[in-house]
Amino acid sequence: LGSMDISIGSALGVSCILETLILNATGNIWYAILASLGVTVFFGLVNSVVSSWLRLPMIITSLFLMFLGQGVQLMICEQTSASILIEGFDFSLWKSTAFQLVVLVVTFLAVGFLFNYTLLGKYARAIGENEACARQSGVNTVRYRAVAFLIMAVCVTVGSIFLISRTASAGRTTGA
Repeated sequence: LGSMDISIGSALGVSCILETLILNATGNIWYAILASLGVTVFFGLVNSVVSSWLRLPMIITSLFLMFLGQGVQLMICEQTSASILIEGFDFSLWKSTAFQLVVLVVTFLAVGFLFNYTLLGKYARAIGENEACARQSGVNTVRYRAVAFLIMAVCVTVGSIFLISRTASAGRTTGA
C-alpha cells in the first residue's frame, strides 16, 4: 500500500502477552486467539483508518501505535514479572513444524490469490502506487486500506500463536 507499518512488533508483543494471560486463566486457546485477533485488528484499523481520514503519513500513526503497544507491554509485565510463562497447556500441535508449514502455505496461497486475482489486489496496488490517483479514479482508499490491514492482523495473530507455542512465554521484549 505504499507505506510502512512499524507497529507490527508491538501488536505481536501485546497479543502474545494477552494470549499468555488468557491461556493461564482459562486454558482455552480459542479465547486467546480471539483476544489476539481483537488486539491486532485494533492496531490495523487504527493505523489504516486514522492515517487515511486525517491524511497523516502512515509512519506517524504507526509510531504512535508502536509506542502505545510497548507501553501496554511494560504496564502488564510490571504487574506480573519480566516474563509470563504458560503453565499447563500442550502446544504439541501448534509447534509442530508440519502444521506450521501447512498453515504458512495456506496463508501464502490465500493472500497471493487475494492480492493477485481480486479487486482488492488491484486496488491495493493502485493505492500503493499513487493514492491520490486511485482516489480520483473512484477507489474507496479508506476501505481497501482497512481490508489490507485486517489481512495483516490475521497474519500477525497466526504469528503470535506460533511464537508463544515455541517459547511458552511472553514478556516486555516480545515483538521488539
